[in-house]
Amino acid sequence: HQLRREIICTVATNGMVNRVGPTFVWEMVEQTGRSEGDVARAYIVVREALRLRRTWEGIEALDTKVDAAIKTEMILATNRLMRRAIPWLLLNGRHPLDLQAEVDRLQPVADALDAALDTVLSAEARRTVAATVELLTAAGVPADQARRVAALPVLASATDVMAIATATGRPVDQVAALYFAEGERFGFDWLRDRAATAKAENHWQRQAVAAIADELWTLQARLATRTLQDGEAGKAEGKVDGGAAEVPALIDAYVAGCPGPVERLQGLLGELHTVPAVDIAMLAVATRQLRGLVTG
Repeated sequence: HQLRREIICTVATNGMVNRVGPTFVWEMVEQTGRSEGDVARAYIVVREALRLRRTWEGIEALDTKVDAAIKTEMILATNRLMRRAIPWLLLNGRHPLDLQAEVDRLQPVADALDAALDTVLSAEARRTVAATVELLTAAGVPADQARRVAALPVLASATDVMAIATATGRPVDQVAALYFAEGERFGFDWLRDRAATAKAENHWQRQAVAAIADELWTLQARLATRTLQDGEAGKAEGKVDGGAAEVPALIDAYVAGCPGPVERLQGLLGELHTVPAVDIAMLAVATRQLRGLVTG
């Protein structure tokens, strides 16, 4: 068709606005410095690789069957996933993104991560997913759809897991298990939760909180990569064994190699756990301590 490009652009734009809102493209351009076209490409990659069409169709099929507030929360869960995965592609991808190549890279990792949730998540994270599934099914959401929505916060990390697996040559399930275990062990998860509720009174403070949250994700990925790379050396020296118990052994070996930074981080986190509310300054200091753990 002579207007095929215009038709494709119109359909893609309408779909993006419907799913993530009219200001999303502007926010991504401001956050990452990429162009509007780059944002649209990243949106399409995330939509296809993480099979979000299927999730949206499942939510839309619940019209008149579940409370509107439940449907809204499920849609917002997909929105939060995209606000994590799309900036990652914009900041780390090769532009202009090759749509099919990027989908082919990311989709198998996301599928493998989804299939391995019960083995790669910590006990606490599994309880969180199970509680979300229970809440949604009690509201009338079918069990398979409830599980899919409950897994979205985990699937948002598929980009990091993909990059770490590529850099280290390790299987997705082991990379994911280590990545999530370190997120809990070293306070990344807790700090991001505190960042989500930190008081931000103006645009610049909101930007600062968002930057801290982004850096926490980046540092978590860098820590997992370094732990796995150090683990290869540990294997050669007989310090780390393979097999199912390798993830905790890898973490213990990394901790043994930098006791000072770990001790300082644990002391700081212990102190932060005692304060009524963690503010932006505290988050910045904690992020600096984590940076020292990763680079020290």
